Amino acid sequence: TKILYDPLCKTNEVQQVNQFHILNWAPDGSCSSVKTITDVIDDVVKVQIRTGNKPILIHCSDTVSRSGMFCAIATTIERCKTEGVVDVFQVVKALRVQKPGAVRTVGQYEAIFDAVLVFLDSFETYSQ
Repeated sequence: TKILYDPLCKTNEVQQVNQFHILNWAPDGSCSSVKTITDVIDDVVKVQIRTGNKPILIHCSDTVSRSGMFCAIATTIERCKTEGVVDVFQVVKALRVQKPGAVRTVGQYEAIFDAVLVFLDSFETYSQ
């Protein structure tokens, strides 16, 4: 968490910024552990609930590989929660309207499916 003060702001308003950084995520979008990504998504959701769903900024070095994956995984998991079923290809298709080039490789699609499995496995863990 960072507290930011903008001296040019006429209201002297202070803003709190929560920054999440995934360190083990390769530039091509492949990640050694999708569990890390799902954990960060959980943390972001908790902060959103606590702060009232303020805007989120997601970025990566090439503007599309990792940020596109993060958005695809977060959206897929959210749809699993709310709808109980999800079409990953439709999620990616909709994402590409705003972020062309997102999720370009088979490995990235596999990571999305792996993340959904991690999410679903968490229910099995809690039920025991």
